[in-house]
Amino acid sequence: MAVNITGRDIETIITGGAGAVTGATFSEFVTEFVSRYFELSGNLKLVVKGTMKFIFGVIFWVLSGRFLGLPSLFFECLGYGCIASIGVDILEAFVPGGATGMAIASALKIKGASSKEISEVIETRKPATATTSVRG
Repeated sequence: MAVNITGRDIETIITGGAGAVTGATFSEFVTEFVSRYFELSGNLKLVVKGTMKFIFGVIFWVLSGRFLGLPSLFFECLGYGCIASIGVDILEAFVPGGATGMAIASALKIKGASSKEISEVIETRKPATATTSVRG
């Protein structure tokens, strides 16, 4: 059985994918900027980022109803991407090192590293934070 993909199908796939990736990237950038600016951490950071991403997602879903065709699909998938990226924040809050830390730990475990060695590697990969404040 052959798959018959037309030009319109490809446009739909590309538009939907571009919307989802753009939504995830946009919402992650804006929420991470806000959380770093206000120096949020822990559960408060998770709640603020998750709430902002959900609100962005709903806004984009509402905007998708104002358009027809591919622009509507783009904005709808933009909303999906915003909401789907909340999963990254959940991993970041509850797994040391987030998704990257989970991948590193899995790879090292397969290579035979001890739990202590894995913990040391993940600790050294924590993101850098500003040591000085620019606010007066």
